[in-house]
Amino acid sequence: MQLYSLLIVVLMAFPLGFFGCGKAKGPRGVIALYVVENASSAPVIDGVLEDACWKNVTALEFVLCENGGKPKQPSTLRMVCDSTYLYLAFECQDLDAASDVTEYDGPVEEQECVVILIDAGCDSTGYFMIAAAPTGAVHDAYVLNGGNGSVVKTLSCWNCEKLRTSVSVYGGGAKPGTEDRFWTVEMAVPFSALVTAPHIPPSRGDAWRMNFYRIELTGGRELSAAHPTSAQDLHRPHEFATVSFGE
Repeated sequence: MQLYSLLIVVLMAFPLGFFGCGKAKGPRGVIALYVVENASSAPVIDGVLEDACWKNVTALEFVLCENGGKPKQPSTLRMVCDSTYLYLAFECQDLDAASDVTEYDGPVEEQECVVILIDAGCDSTGYFMIAAAPTGAVHDAYVLNGGNGSVVKTLSCWNCEKLRTSVSVYGGGAKPGTEDRFWTVEMAVPFSALVTAPHIPPSRGDAWRMNFYRIELTGGRELSAAHPTSAQDLHRPHEFATVSFGE
């Protein structure tokens, strides 16, 4: 399905408040979880987090999704941007980075992965999803949500055009049962694909609703997130964090 047709479907499903952010800077009185600053130079998307832009930015430490506790397998996230891309760098400590999903738009979230959910329109009913597995497999989709954590439909026909991702596994590799130390994901998400945003690229001070997750299966399923959502559930947009854009 082409992007125009997809937007027609979305607007028919949620005709009111879809572009609810307008020119607003995010929920009133809510402090941003993270301020994305401009990168002095763009990172090379190679899965190796040695670029200068990652050295001096704040790392978000993930917590358990349901209660904000400390995960058994720690993860961090860093973000920067330029006028074209939102850049993300995940680092996931892992004794066994395990997935056998290799196909594009495969069932990435059913195994170990990191997940990005971006509600650029700040309306909690529609948002972009990008999931990446240790194998490098990617699932991108647009999610229609009826609210209260009830997912109406995941539209995998949406493709994040010009998305760039790269994954590195430090150890035996992504095959389940191998011994690993950690794995990293480097990603460049094009602003041009996030068409519900009030400004593309974001203006200084703009704020979006986002959350970032890691699904870990070693020793039992563990869902951690940059911001807890009080449940073992990714799709609770009313509990996403506020992320703003700096200079």
